[in-house]
Amino acid sequence: MAFKTEVELDAEVASLLADNSSGDITEAVMRTFVTDLKDSVTNMGTHNITATTVSKTLAIDTDAYTMADPTGGDIDLTLPDATTNTGKIFVLKRVATVGNAVCILTTGSDTIDGASTFPLEDTNDALVLLSDGGTDWHIIGESTKRDHYDSIVIVKESADFGVIDSTKSYFIDGIIDMTGVSIEIPTGGISVVGTTFGTSQLVCSDASYDMFTSPVGGSGNIFMRDLGIQVDGTTSQVWNIVSNDGSDAFEFNRVSYNSCTKIGIINGYSQGVELDTGRFGGTPTMELAGTWAGGFRITTSLVRGLDAGMTDALFKAGAGFTMASRFLTDINCDLPALAPFADFAPSNFVNPSKFQLRNILLSRDGVINPMDSNLLPNITPTDIASSFIDSEGIQNTFVGGRDSITTSANTPLTVSTWTPVLGTFTASDLQHFDSPSNGQLRHLGSTPRDFRVSSSGVIAGTAGDEISIKFVVWDDSVSTFSDVPNSEQTRFIQNSHGSADAAYFTIICHAILDQNDYMRMEIKNSTSNDDAEVEASSFFLVEAR
Repeated sequence: MAFKTEVELDAEVASLLADNSSGDITEAVMRTFVTDLKDSVTNMGTHNITATTVSKTLAIDTDAYTMADPTGGDIDLTLPDATTNTGKIFVLKRVATVGNAVCILTTGSDTIDGASTFPLEDTNDALVLLSDGGTDWHIIGESTKRDHYDSIVIVKESADFGVIDSTKSYFIDGIIDMTGVSIEIPTGGISVVGTTFGTSQLVCSDASYDMFTSPVGGSGNIFMRDLGIQVDGTTSQVWNIVSNDGSDAFEFNRVSYNSCTKIGIINGYSQGVELDTGRFGGTPTMELAGTWAGGFRITTSLVRGLDAGMTDALFKAGAGFTMASRFLTDINCDLPALAPFADFAPSNFVNPSKFQLRNILLSRDGVINPMDSNLLPNITPTDIASSFIDSEGIQNTFVGGRDSITTSANTPLTVSTWTPVLGTFTASDLQHFDSPSNGQLRHLGSTPRDFRVSSSGVIAGTAGDEISIKFVVWDDSVSTFSDVPNSEQTRFIQNSHGSADAAYFTIICHAILDQNDYMRMEIKNSTSNDDAEVEASSFFLVEAR
């Protein structure tokens, strides 16, 4: 039974009241009216649906719910005057995929959220409009292409990748079986995102399989977020990629590698970033190859549960690998019995102190052993490329060194003239420092550059003479010496009965040493031309602040 609209009920009441003067309102008439009223109340919220294939001006009583099918041509749906339809609602929908247009128009100066028209461009586009009683129809519900991003491809199966379009982001909706399908990353790059690394995954168990590859000419930027990856086939790997011009980046945020046979080869990229990543199970070696103009930073990363038989390094240098900037990580990593952490050599790093391990935690089967030489088989904390700070499970780098007088000698002096201290100096415990000449300590690295200098010793000389000691720095960038601030100390030679006349000194100061700068000790007699001798066991120590 068709229910009656409010207008139809109003008309029926008016008719009944008009006819009542003649006594026509019988019990039967009233019963019919009440039945109609009950049906209308029962069906309140249920509306007649109008289907149209042509343009029309909408009426609230008949067209509140309108389906427009533009198969036969363009359709314009014109809204009535908003002023006379306060609180009224239209629900309008397009129901066909053709090239013809469906457009919602307004009357007079009315607008739709400020616009005079609104297109329904795609199949199933729909709009819900409410009149404010003024001049505006407000959008209170919308299901149109405006709700979606044209730049996103939803991936529900491997075929959805197709040929990669670098202007799109690929959203991984579920666990995608990549059997038989590799993804070739074009020069324009790729962006892949998911919900979490547990619910959005790419998985494949094919043998001799590369999940991501490069075309001839190389690949572009790679961005991944909230994703899990599992490639566990024999001799298979996740990455086999090369940058197309050496300026590209790969950046992974909350990406988890699960039971991977190998993470794979990344060749010639400018920079890499991993944030909140994980390597769980498998033998997930990452191989860096080619010339890297930038660096690679891995922050807040976890490694657990690797295969007991893994013997390759977690990170390793591939063919022709050099890195101009830094490899920096604060990784928390537990390795199996035989796997190294990183198989890099000093020659892989073009500049000093660029292999940077900061606050890392390394263990092997849960045991921490910083003396384990297989963690870093081809590079040590003392190598100029290394900078290991505040880390557990490896030895840290202590930049600095010590120079001690092992055989003393008189230093000939001219009154009030600074002269380098003579004697035989022996340098020891040098890390990123060397001794280019007797009595000199030179900084070979570029960081740190702020050093604490401490010195202690004994000066033998003529009783009563005023003797001063200081340190100077050779600034290699301008080829000149300068005094180390606050390093100068003055003492008077004391007349000691039964032993040599001497003075004692202790100096603590700070010096700035850039690459190839060196420092030395100098002495001055402000009283006479008498010689002085800095005795054996006197020393100076340079260490990073």
